[in-house]
Amino acid sequence: AEFVVSHCGYDLRWLADAMAELRACGVDVRRTTVYSKCGRPPRNAPNGSILETLPNVGRCDHAYAMHAARRYDRLEPLVFFL
Repeated sequence: AEFVVSHCGYDLRWLADAMAELRACGVDVRRTTVYSKCGRPPRNAPNGSILETLPNVGRCDHAYAMHAARRYDRLEPLVFFL
């Protein structure tokens, strides 16, 4: 599985807890990508996260569409858009 997060300044500490809960249920979260859309670096992103910056247009949908278009051939079978 993978997490795709559209970020705008909030703390991402909760994301590690969500990943741990999924792992406890047998879901292997292999990749986390955080798209920062407000010019602020993400705080407390999980170790190993892919961090990318996008312009603040299109709300969350823009980040999700960009991710799917850029990585269509490499998406995990289960993707959580958050």
